[in-house]
Amino acid sequence: MSRPKVFVSSTYVDLAGLREALSNSLDDMGYEPILFENDGIFFDSSMPLDHSCYEAAKDSDLFILVVGGRYGSPSTRDRRKSKKRRYNSITKNEYLTARGAGVPIYTFVERKVLDEYATWKNNPHTRDSIRFAHVDNPAIFELVHGIHGLTVNNVIKPFSSVEDIVRTMKAQLAHLVQSAIKLR
Repeated sequence: MSRPKVFVSSTYVDLAGLREALSNSLDDMGYEPILFENDGIFFDSSMPLDHSCYEAAKDSDLFILVVGGRYGSPSTRDRRKSKKRRYNSITKNEYLTARGAGVPIYTFVERKVLDEYATWKNNPHTRDSIRFAHVDNPAIFELVHGIHGLTVNNVIKPFSSVEDIVRTMKAQLAHLVQSAIKLR
C-alpha cells in the first residue's frame, strides 16, 4: 500500500534543518515526505527544475507551506523580474500550484515574521521604505496577506520550532483519519 505523499515547501538555505526534522517526523508517522533534497521529486530533464517541483506539488496528497524570513529564488518565469524584487518565488509558485490543484494545505509562518507582518499591514503608505529585521523581501508579507484573504484553507499557524509544526500536523492528520473513518 502506498503512503500518503506530503509535499514540504519552504526556502532551503535558512530552513534546511527544520526541513530535515519535519521530513523525519512525517516519515515516522507513516507518510511519504516529498522534498527535493531527499530525492522525492522526479526532475524531468525536458523542463526547468522548478517546473518539476510544481508537478510534484500538484500530485501530492497534502501540502505543507513553511514561511521563514527568506522569500526565495525567483521562478524560471520570473528570473528577469527578480532585480525589481517583485516576482513569484519558487516556494510561492509551489503553493499556488498546490492550491490550484485543490491539494489540502497547511501553512506555518515563523512567529517573528508574523510580528513584522503586523507592522507591514499597519503601514500601507510606507511599506517600501521600511527595513525589516527578520524578512529579506516584503513579498513574504504579500504571500501571507493573500492567504489570510482566502475564504477557505486560510489558516496560518505560527511556529517557533519544528516541534510546533509536528505537534499541529499530528493533530491535523489524526482529524483527517477520523473524518475518513466516519465517511465509511
